Amino acid sequence: MVKTGLYIFSNDLRLDDNPALRLAASEMDQLICCYIHDDFPSSEVRQGSVERSDHRKQFLHESLVALDSNLQNYGHRLVFQKQPLTDAAAELIRLYNVSYVYGSFNVGRHVNRQWDVLRKEHPTISFQQRHSHTIFKPEDLPFTVESLPFTFTKFRRQVEDLLVDFPAPTPKSLPPPPANLARENTVPSLCDITPGSYFTGGANIGWAHVNQYFNKGLASTYKTTRNGLDGMDYSTKFSPWLANGCLSVKSVIARLKLYERDFEQNESTYWIFFELLWREYFQWYAHRHKDRLFDFSGISFQQRHSHTIFKPEDLPFTVESLPFTFTKFRRQVEDLLVDFPAPTPKSLPPPPANLARENTVPSLCDITPGSYFTGGANIGWAHVNQYFNKGLASTYKTTRNGLDGMDYSTKFSPWLANGCLSVKSVIARLKLYERDFEQNESTYWIFFELLWREYFQWYAHRHKDRLFDFSGISLAKPQTSFYAERYQKWCHGNTPYPIINALMKQLNSTGYMSNRGRQLIASCFVHELNLDWRYGAAYLEQHLIDYDEASNWGNWQYLAGVGADPKGHRKFDLHKQTEIYDPDGE
Repeated sequence: MVKTGLYIFSNDLRLDDNPALRLAASEMDQLICCYIHDDFPSSEVRQGSVERSDHRKQFLHESLVALDSNLQNYGHRLVFQKQPLTDAAAELIRLYNVSYVYGSFNVGRHVNRQWDVLRKEHPTISFQQRHSHTIFKPEDLPFTVESLPFTFTKFRRQVEDLLVDFPAPTPKSLPPPPANLARENTVPSLCDITPGSYFTGGANIGWAHVNQYFNKGLASTYKTTRNGLDGMDYSTKFSPWLANGCLSVKSVIARLKLYERDFEQNESTYWIFFELLWREYFQWYAHRHKDRLFDFSGISFQQRHSHTIFKPEDLPFTVESLPFTFTKFRRQVEDLLVDFPAPTPKSLPPPPANLARENTVPSLCDITPGSYFTGGANIGWAHVNQYFNKGLASTYKTTRNGLDGMDYSTKFSPWLANGCLSVKSVIARLKLYERDFEQNESTYWIFFELLWREYFQWYAHRHKDRLFDFSGISLAKPQTSFYAERYQKWCHGNTPYPIINALMKQLNSTGYMSNRGRQLIASCFVHELNLDWRYGAAYLEQHLIDYDEASNWGNWQYLAGVGADPKGHRKFDLHKQTEIYDPDGE
């Protein structure tokens, strides 16, 4: 069967140093080369027209005409489409039975959304993208994109001595276009006037400019002239061709290195590389921050981690490389120093004088359900101090799996989940107890359980939306489904398992259930009733007063066998558990 590929040019309007195009050339029997002109703005913040200026359109038009001319040497014409990328690509895929789509990675928000839509709408097609707009590939960087250094200086110090790959050569040939490919969609004029400009688009003219710049020896004085305001020679002027992809940044660096080898290497030639690193930094900055690139507050919106023991920079790994299991996580973090809790501010700035006063806290429910717990920081602290003052921490490990009552476990979770207590403050109180009263396996076990909570916080940061996927973070989907009648019986405590019924009635009447109880009802839900675990997690989200998104969904994944459990799943023997915890069926 003939393999037909579609190559979508975007920020790579050239044939040289184009790894995705080379890949397409090596894999396809037929190839369509197209440019899709979707003039959608990056940001919705606009006053007046959203169209590109005539200067921009003219340079783009010249670049596309030059690309079309170069493609003709390979027996191709550039197919031009002026419509949304999803519509244009879908039409070409349908008309020419395309099974592979290629292109360069792009930081453009709209472009990336369009590629995502294409992938979802064409799941049988192979989509291949390569980095051609940057000096480095993500795997070349000494950090993940998510942990991009906050400042350019830190970025530069980590990357400027890395080896820059030599530019990929121009393909010797390209697979032919389909015989029935329409020829009329060539590059039209994109504007009605030809504005005066220093610049003309296209790879050949871009290279002529680069060579002229170096041949005139201007690189040797760049640092002293670069801040000029008018003329052609005070700075490199490579940016129009780099921005449109007529030149690759690696090719420019290769030309710079040639100049340094054959003519002169000095502070000015280094400074050209320095400025190209600034450009590189902002490419990865855009990959890292995505939509926040367009936010009014940028990336400066101030948030701090207060729901976890550690901050990301405290961890001995990046969030992206979070250990797969809790045990590996615990071994790497349990000996880290825990910061002392931040003190309460002595004062706060006053509110605006005209701040509306009527929006006080309303009642959020019509009834006052019976519960062991009352919300609020002061009551939370009273409970913590009472727990330690009664000496219950010294027996925690032996009592923690109880199912009913207040003293068998810490019961800190409602106030921790709602942020009435900070986890670092609880740990500080635990350390005080160990110093003044007793330190034993039970007091360590309280810290151990707080580390479980910590693991699931970073697990949620790491896996994001996959926290709610049916297959979790695993590759296999569970062999479960949704059965409305079974689900309703589980919700109302009307299953064939008395211990489950008692636990569900406790949850429905109090909003609370012990940790062991949660494990039992989840095991029953998944393994005995064969129900889709997400419905159980969602029900507990609805009812638990100590609902914590990370702990709840992470633990349900763990029990369902789609999470961070090396054993695959956890199934409890409900008969045995009943004999241990509820032998009288109470």
